Amino acid sequence: MGTATWSARGSRSAVAVGVVMAGVLVLLATGSAAQPRPGQSLMLGRDRTTTCVLASTVPGEAVVFGGDLVENVGRLSVTLTSVALHEPDGLALREAHLMPLDESTRELVGYRHERNMSDLPTEWERRVPAAGVRIAPGERFNVVAVVDGIGAGLASAEGLTFAYTVGDERFAQTSASAMQVADGPCR
Repeated sequence: MGTATWSARGSRSAVAVGVVMAGVLVLLATGSAAQPRPGQSLMLGRDRTTTCVLASTVPGEAVVFGGDLVENVGRLSVTLTSVALHEPDGLALREAHLMPLDESTRELVGYRHERNMSDLPTEWERRVPAAGVRIAPGERFNVVAVVDGIGAGLASAEGLTFAYTVGDERFAQTSASAMQVADGPCR
């Protein structure tokens, strides 16, 4: 029985493997491998979710959706230019706010009917209108969308679309969090 030996001396495949490994090490050392693609600077939730709030969908009756986060996972600051409902059906966006989050934040705004706004987290006082906010790399906010029902029954939107700029470039991303307001059973 013989012993198998392998020699990298003069082997083109060994040189190719060495070049690839060196490239991987450079990417890992610089963090480039983990950077988002252009237009993907915002983390808007990882998994598709749907939240249904049992409330009136009558015009003028607002519902607050405040359980989502937005985080800048890029290397450059982004400036939000607008927030809009994505594929709304029977809902209209009244206002969109961002509530700063830091290590001292204990809770998010959550989901509630407009009439039930008395027990909001203390951070609520620090909210700002979403449009125009500059989000630095690593900065996180609680997204708070106040929606109005514009019809009866089940009203919904497939998420929120955030339009933003990075330098002179414009981008848009849509959250993975669908919202429903129902005066009866949710879907």
